[in-house]
Amino acid sequence: MVAERMPKGGHLHIHFNTNLPADFLLQIAATTPRMFINSSTPLLSDEDYRKCRIQFLVRSVQTEEGDGTSWDVFSPGYEPGRWMRFDLFLSKFHDHWYSTSALQWLEEKIVFHEEEVHGMLQTAKG
Repeated sequence: MVAERMPKGGHLHIHFNTNLPADFLLQIAATTPRMFINSSTPLLSDEDYRKCRIQFLVRSVQTEEGDGTSWDVFSPGYEPGRWMRFDLFLSKFHDHWYSTSALQWLEEKIVFHEEEVHGMLQTAKG
């Protein structure tokens, strides 16, 4: 592993999500109690699924918004950035998107592909 070969101090800022496979991390997220997800937009159309930004968060009982059922990323009334329970997201995903499973779709969203990073039209602004 690269981190083991780095000089002392060279690995002080390695995020676990950059050196563990995305599918492994998503499996952990799927089984983590109190895991939440949010989106930068309601997931209502193919365009929404393609352009949205997704975030994850483990929330405490004290900070959870309601019981997690009031915010639904698949609803037209969803407010961007509000948290939905991840287990509910996983159970509802297939009702709204048929081309892949929730975990496969998320893996595609969170993994950078070579053409995204090194594409000819790629700039510092995206």
